[in-house]
Amino acid sequence: MDLRNRREINSSKTSEKMDLVLWIGIYNGSEYLESLVNQLTNQTVNDFDLLVVDNGSTDNSWENLQDWLTIFEGRITLVKNPINLGFIGSMELNQDLINSDWILQIHQDDFYFKNHVEVHLDHIRKAKRDVVAISTDMASMRNDGKHLPSLPRASWFPVGEDLPSQFLQNLVALSIPWPSTSFKTKEFYESFVPWHNFAFMDVEITLRILSRGKVVHVKKQTMKYRENPVSASHSINDHERRFGAAIGLTRIVSSNEFLIVAREVHPSDRDKFADAIKRGIEIRLGKTEIVDFIHLMALETMAFAWKYEHNTPIEKIYSDYKRINSTSVVKLLDGIIVKNGGHADDLSMEGSTFEFFETSEEVAIGVSKPKVGKILKSIAYRALIEPLPYTLKRLVMEKTLSLGVKLGMKHRWNFTWR
Repeated sequence: MDLRNRREINSSKTSEKMDLVLWIGIYNGSEYLESLVNQLTNQTVNDFDLLVVDNGSTDNSWENLQDWLTIFEGRITLVKNPINLGFIGSMELNQDLINSDWILQIHQDDFYFKNHVEVHLDHIRKAKRDVVAISTDMASMRNDGKHLPSLPRASWFPVGEDLPSQFLQNLVALSIPWPSTSFKTKEFYESFVPWHNFAFMDVEITLRILSRGKVVHVKKQTMKYRENPVSASHSINDHERRFGAAIGLTRIVSSNEFLIVAREVHPSDRDKFADAIKRGIEIRLGKTEIVDFIHLMALETMAFAWKYEHNTPIEKIYSDYKRINSTSVVKLLDGIIVKNGGHADDLSMEGSTFEFFETSEEVAIGVSKPKVGKILKSIAYRALIEPLPYTLKRLVMEKTLSLGVKLGMKHRWNFTWR
């Protein structure tokens, strides 16, 4: 089945290569098209291309899009996919139609301020060669388009610019907001993963792209994200979310990208890094046996990255192999541990790495029940902080979390690991 040959493509594009292409995915989005075209024509700059892809809509979106060929004459390509391939599947299918160095995703149902594209283009043109992503801040709105008070976002609280810190922060909580992020096209596509399950896909691609360069975060709101309860990302149940996360994490910790991250960890930080990786996996999956298995895979990659010269990962690997009565691996690792100044005979054999999902403690994302303390904090936030202007609100929350970190506060967004 050659899906590319079955696409319908209409184009009025005559412009030369632009620095930026706006990727606009449409699926049964007819009700949003009038607002979207107004947002695009009202942008403060227009030196960008548009690639608009109808992902197999069953309404009249495709027919209504044809007017855009005139509105954006000379810089637009319209595509209709033969079937719905999902967001990333559609991007992969139509990669051949992109010739810009940067790509900025536009969602059919979000709202973009007039300076959205200008802010991205300005930072793209100033970016150093090692920058692979540029993100701005997002406000929120309800499904009916009305303003929605939004709680702080993880991107407000960066723990550090070094690669291991960036990786750990996004492992715990995705801190690069895709709806307001432009990506360097080549590095973005190089980070793609199997796209049929989007439960963890954006996190996995983000963790991979981090090893390819730096991310610039612009402290400026340029759009409103629509909290749509029927969107694909909001319709995933918890079991599917954790199932997808487990598969994605398995790929990540055995990837070349994770090997690059591990090699960037300073020798004095390796034990803390290994512990932080396990904490991140637990936050994503809950305290299940599969966490130990994925962490074991991560430890094997770490041991390899650190040339088997650091005993902490090797000792855990040794214990797990000894527990399943391995002989050759245990003997080999025993020799390495002794060579590094350790004693394998002193290691604990407690626990099991291979009893997957036998027990589960509901601590994964979106599972824990609301507590009275959290409710009171939310009420206080909405009463005292939410009415503040965005810049002041962000500053207050940054200082509050910074103080909490110094006082040893336990919070998911306390990204400090060393």
